[in-house]
Amino acid sequence: MKISKPKTTSPTRLRELPPDPPVRLIGWLLALITVLVYLPVQSHEFIYIDDPGYVTANATVQNGLNWAGFKWAFVGWHASNWHPLTWLSHELDCQLFGLNPGAHHLVNVLFHAANTGLLFLLWLRLTKACWPSALVAALFAWHPLHVESVAWVAERKDVLSTFFGLLALLAYARYAERAGGRRAVYYGASLTAFALALLAKPMLVTLPLLMLLLDFWPLRRWPEAGRPPTVPWRLIREKWPFYLMAAGVCLVTILAQSGDAIRTFQQVSPELRLENATMAGARYLGKILWPVNMGMFYPLPRHYAAGAVLLSAVVLAVVSLMAWRGRRSHPWLITGWLWFLVMLLPVIGLVQVGEQSMADRYTYLPAVGLFVAAVFGLARAREKFRWPVRPLVIAAILILGGCVAVTEHQLAYWRNSETLFLHTLAVTTDNGKVHTMLGEMYEAQGRAEEARQQYLAVHAALPETYLNVSETRPTSLAEEQLLYGQDAERGGRPDQAVVNYREALRLDPNLVAAHNNLANLLDDQGRPAEALEHYQAAVRLQPDAPLVHENLGTELVKFGRFDDAMSEYQTAARLDPAKPQPFYLMGKAWLRHGQSGAAVTAFQKALSVDANDCPSLVYLARVLASDLSPQNRDGPRAVSLAEQANRLTGGNQPFILGTLAMAYAEAGRFEDARKTARTALTLAADGDGKTIADLRGQLQLYEADQPFRKAFTIPPAAGHP
Repeated sequence: MKISKPKTTSPTRLRELPPDPPVRLIGWLLALITVLVYLPVQSHEFIYIDDPGYVTANATVQNGLNWAGFKWAFVGWHASNWHPLTWLSHELDCQLFGLNPGAHHLVNVLFHAANTGLLFLLWLRLTKACWPSALVAALFAWHPLHVESVAWVAERKDVLSTFFGLLALLAYARYAERAGGRRAVYYGASLTAFALALLAKPMLVTLPLLMLLLDFWPLRRWPEAGRPPTVPWRLIREKWPFYLMAAGVCLVTILAQSGDAIRTFQQVSPELRLENATMAGARYLGKILWPVNMGMFYPLPRHYAAGAVLLSAVVLAVVSLMAWRGRRSHPWLITGWLWFLVMLLPVIGLVQVGEQSMADRYTYLPAVGLFVAAVFGLARAREKFRWPVRPLVIAAILILGGCVAVTEHQLAYWRNSETLFLHTLAVTTDNGKVHTMLGEMYEAQGRAEEARQQYLAVHAALPETYLNVSETRPTSLAEEQLLYGQDAERGGRPDQAVVNYREALRLDPNLVAAHNNLANLLDDQGRPAEALEHYQAAVRLQPDAPLVHENLGTELVKFGRFDDAMSEYQTAARLDPAKPQPFYLMGKAWLRHGQSGAAVTAFQKALSVDANDCPSLVYLARVLASDLSPQNRDGPRAVSLAEQANRLTGGNQPFILGTLAMAYAEAGRFEDARKTARTALTLAADGDGKTIADLRGQLQLYEADQPFRKAFTIPPAAGHP
């Protein structure tokens, strides 16, 4: 395909530098260089944050593409989002590559390279200007601010949604250029691609507004576009299916994030939201122009300095005024600037989701607007002032080379969680959230002293920075020293993790995570009374967090406070109705209370929320297979549930295989029960003695063609979820 140089120039069609540029070669080179730039990610690890929930600790995703995983992706919401296409892409990765992190990373890179090529084709089709379009695509591909979207497996939703979003815009451009019956085909293709983009990430709900911007320039579909533009009602009306689809996804997203993701006005005031939106807009602009000090988490402060907010507002207002005043002679400025603002609107913080003030990944598609405004502005200036080509080419090469160099440098920080967290702490201030994450990672790795140092550093950040709580419970240094003395008296030198959490609470008694984690450890150490105090403190500090209600309920069950425990579970279910865990915990509590019939009902409710919730599948199957009460037993259903749990976990879990053997025996399939129990014993050979003894006792029953019969209860030492 060759694009010939236009005969005339105008603000819409910019003259090419060389004639007949090799379009296909340019597109392939852009994609190939992008892959080479990001090739180091093949040796990167999964990241400790979000990657577990999306891949490494998600049994459904790890089980690959299947009908159960397909339903799970579409029914309900997970990770405080509804993006089923993203889940399906992760499932496909696991089916193809298992848990090989390099392969998962390279899929992100390939999508990013494809997006680069699509962006080049989009602006080439819109403007017929090859070299400016290529420069826009190159800036998008190699800008260091986009490392987060590409090098983080959990951000597959960024590259995937952009892929379909660009396809939607390409199809829309074909629709706008054509007449006749084929227009409907391109309109339908654009709408379909838009739907797929929303199924990957809801941030693209503003894409119909981008179509209106492209109608203004470069498509020139607005009425009297050369003069003060009138409202293009015809163009607005023609996009009504896009608006309806975007509105529906907005509603679903609000429901998905209304549990513990969206901050209330009590947690983040309207004034702080406006301040942060203003500051974030200016900071995004600054980082795109000069990408330095890039981290994976920027904390939300309690307040901003009035002077900084005013300066940011002035910068945004001045740029907006300049773009508006130049809308007739330089329409790419208003289109590019509004592209930037419109695409940022869902994530600018007016609806505060999460605890960050901004995020590099949010610039993935919005930055294209600034690239368009700058590149096409320079191209027009070159034509107007007849600037020589060679200095501009040299400048472009230097800028792109600088982008590649900084991208490679930033990419190195993403090789593992530790380097990423330490770098983020180095380029941000008062970042208690990352200190806490790094401490938890060290604790999980058994690196107690490093964890202690990170928890000690938590005091540098205000509690509102990442917890957004208002209630306080002061604790004096003397009281903490007394607690240390009690620990030493009870057990000599206490576990370092307990010391870490206590020290964190001494520095800041409002740390909900520290209360909750300390309670978990105290409960494991057989100190339930102290654990209960910290669970209760966590609930007081953050009453809208489902997890702390679940943990408190589980602890109350151990104290025999059954009604109070059920109240906590019901609160957790109300706060996050898309989560099966509260009903699963109710079922376990009913079992402990000796009410297996009520437990069956609770487990069924959990499975009505998530049909693939493996713990509920297993416990319900065990009750249906082994309960002493005949009315609670159902062998065929127990087999179905246990087989589903076994499929979801890969068929290598002794406890689940033991449950399946119970179900087979209850259904009269004793040969299958014996075979399954022997497999479970083989897998449990290196496990604890009690599990092996239980499996051997059950196998003896199956060999005598007898089912397993025993009242199924939760042992007293059952831990927190």
